[in-house]
Amino acid sequence: MSVSPGPVRTPTLADFRASMGADSIDRAGALAGRHAEPGEVAAEVRFLNPAASWVNGVDLPVEGGLTAARAHLPSAERTTG
Repeated sequence: MSVSPGPVRTPTLADFRASMGADSIDRAGALAGRHAEPGEVAAEVRFLNPAASWVNGVDLPVEGGLTAARAHLPSAERTTG
């Protein structure tokens, strides 16, 4: 099992916003109205403990609905945003 986080409020996110453009990064948090806090992603990682050993072959998106929101964008925005 793996975890695929979306944008998480860390110092690295600020650097990424500066290099990639704040507009595209901020759109990623638009559905939830904010970016994830590190503890929110950590809570999902804690789920991946020995008690969940029967779950395998699954990727857990922890991104506030970003994947679902992108599915409704015009195709040009899906590939560039």
